[in-house]
Amino acid sequence: MKETKFKQTEVGMIPSDWDVKKIGELCFITTGSQNTQDHKEDGKYPFFVRSQEVERIDKYIFDTEGVVTAGDGVGTGKIFHYVNGRFGLHQRCYLMYEFDRSISAKYFYWIFSVNFYDRVHSMTAKSSVDSVRREMIADMPIALPPIKEQQRIANALSDVDTLIANLEKLIVKKKNIKQGAMQELLTGKKRLPGFGSDERRMECHSERSAKREESSGYKMTELGMTPSDWEVKTFGELFDMCTANIPIKDVNQEFYVGTENMLQNKMGVVKNTAVLPYSKVREYQKNDILVSNIRPYLKKIWFADKNGGCSTDVLVFRVKDKNQSPSFLYNVVADDRFFNIVNENAIGTKMPRGDKNVIKQILFAVPSSKAEQTAIANVLSDMDTEISALETKLAKYRTLKTGMMQQLLTGKVRLI
Repeated sequence: MKETKFKQTEVGMIPSDWDVKKIGELCFITTGSQNTQDHKEDGKYPFFVRSQEVERIDKYIFDTEGVVTAGDGVGTGKIFHYVNGRFGLHQRCYLMYEFDRSISAKYFYWIFSVNFYDRVHSMTAKSSVDSVRREMIADMPIALPPIKEQQRIANALSDVDTLIANLEKLIVKKKNIKQGAMQELLTGKKRLPGFGSDERRMECHSERSAKREESSGYKMTELGMTPSDWEVKTFGELFDMCTANIPIKDVNQEFYVGTENMLQNKMGVVKNTAVLPYSKVREYQKNDILVSNIRPYLKKIWFADKNGGCSTDVLVFRVKDKNQSPSFLYNVVADDRFFNIVNENAIGTKMPRGDKNVIKQILFAVPSSKAEQTAIANVLSDMDTEISALETKLAKYRTLKTGMMQQLLTGKVRLI
């Protein structure tokens, strides 16, 4: 294998057979002329605005291959699109197009998107960039491998990008499937084999039809039609709200749970790194359900897998009856319905908090059989395990992509 020789340039060390050129020498740079209000929900063409999301529009102003970036706003230096075809463009977005033969548009997309954020920030004394000036792009130097190597680099990075995009779509699909399963299993609309009928559906809601349904396994309750062998209970009947405190010295710092290290949208908790408060903290135990009581619309919840201490702004729910499955009841509480009720009845405006008296009165339908509760919880847990494995795989792909960009776009690894 031939050893690569390197040379020092204004973009750092690069292979000796690579060039450095300014973007203005390699392509034309222009802006769009359309406004946000020009978008059409079902427009025929893609419409690039100052967002990672691509909108639609009926009128195109470009028909070319190029790279788009935001000219101002929160996406400055962070938003990039490769495009090839007809499209609309916002007046505060920049387009680089009609590239010189010495550079591949797809390679330019990668080298530009990796380095432009640092470029714009190096040209301002402020912590944030208000807008991009044309010369920030035109005068930016980039490393330029031979054209065939550019194409190989672009193809390799595009391949891993496709893997990531497909995996992201699969995760969304699996989450939607789980959400649908929760809506059916947690309400009894679908029964697991061995528990009632797995083919019956609650399709009738009138009192007359309710009588017919009761004879076939369902009954009318405060929550609508539920299986006849399920019970409707209040939150207060199912859970104790635990308020016992423990000394701060008895809490492992890593096991402390505050509202700050609880993740939004039911994503659990991250390890605490903050200094513990100089006071007693609320105790929680394994299998307790912890919910942040501040801004309930953030949907912060965690099913405790250990003992520890938490902030007094975190509510600790403990299952009262040993004949109830904690893991099943966690899924019941984690459903959007619970958070919606808490949020709708929250106290305060700037930092709304859940009303404990309202929470105690929330109604839930639960199977009378702990075996059915456990079976439902196991199905949902298996789905969570599958989703978690896919998310771990996604994180590895993203790390791989970052490493590939660092190696390929600097010539440390050659695709020859």
